[in-house]
Amino acid sequence: MPKVAVLGLDSVPPEILFDKLLEKLPNFRRLYKEGLHGTLRTCDPPITVPAWMVMMTGKNPGELGIYGFKHRKGYSYNDGYIVTSQNVGAKTVWEVLSDAGRRSVILGVPPGYPVKRVANASTVSCFLTPSGD
Repeated sequence: MPKVAVLGLDSVPPEILFDKLLEKLPNFRRLYKEGLHGTLRTCDPPITVPAWMVMMTGKNPGELGIYGFKHRKGYSYNDGYIVTSQNVGAKTVWEVLSDAGRRSVILGVPPGYPVKRVANASTVSCFLTPSGD
């Protein structure tokens, strides 16, 4: 079975990485030349949390109900919450792969906290993980 790695560099403009820096980054240059690559169009709004979940679920922000890092409760501007993995109701690509008996490794894909238990998957949470304080 073939192995696939998806490497996402959040907020890195392709023209900077591929046109200006590629010759200075030998590992990226090798991935670029020997692998497949392309520019993805982001979602609206182009914010980290919904963009990653759009890519990993195939759903748009409206279907996911995720529009940013923080959401309001009701109509309040003062009462809100930080989006977590528990707010993602759609199946992610690694959950679909797991259902098919395939293994996955998920590293730092937001929102990755709390880590969801997925058979056949090893997961490392993301930068949204709260501190232990």
